Amino acid sequence: MWYVETPDPSVVLRAYPVPDRNAAQAFARQLFPGYDVAGPESATLADQVSLGPDEILVGVYAGLTVVCARELTTPHPSELADRYVYPALADRTVLIATDPQHAWGGFAIWEEQTLRRSFSATRVHIHEDAGLPQSWELPYWSGRHPIVADLGELPDPQWLPFDPALFADAANQYWLGFGYGPGDPLDLGTIALWAFTLQPLGVAPAGTADRPTAEPPGDRAAVPTSSAAADRRAPRRGLRRFFQRRPSAR
Repeated sequence: MWYVETPDPSVVLRAYPVPDRNAAQAFARQLFPGYDVAGPESATLADQVSLGPDEILVGVYAGLTVVCARELTTPHPSELADRYVYPALADRTVLIATDPQHAWGGFAIWEEQTLRRSFSATRVHIHEDAGLPQSWELPYWSGRHPIVADLGELPDPQWLPFDPALFADAANQYWLGFGYGPGDPLDLGTIALWAFTLQPLGVAPAGTADRPTAEPPGDRAAVPTSSAAADRRAPRRGLRRFFQRRPSAR
């Protein structure tokens, strides 16, 4: 989920800024008031593809905030909890979510508190299609980006005229100025975020919620990690496999 107050979010991200740690922790606690928020650990935007159900990523930059959580991969974006649609934080709120393993993709955009557009579908079933389609959607609905069957896969006559995961990525391109496919110049593995672990109140070990940690990288520096963080992120091999296996939401 992206909270946008800048006309071009990609300009902010291409500077590879260091996110505000204290603001990220405060925002995580605001989003999840019923949980202890343990962390933070250093992470990057590429780590979203392997988040566990109790993990979140948060980045707070000038004019732009992002949160990644498994809870955001919902087939009905318009029904997200009100705490996620936070009009005091941004002029626009943008959700992009995919689960390529199940050929699912979804997106939504709110302007202040008003939902303007939301969509969610698998290749054969539309879960949600609210608001007026926008101009950037036309090439997809008109069949200019048809689903490409895998080797040995028979096309389904009920397939939509586009792959929903790629449709969601097109929304990301249009609203945020960057994508997740090959060829995008934005290095998602260098966009620094903070990683937090959620535990029900009273369950998190004492002292973990505010333990000190190294600052995340800025301007393409290497990501410093503890051994535990490195073990947790070992299978995360970047977003070149974004459209192949893992769900993500931000």
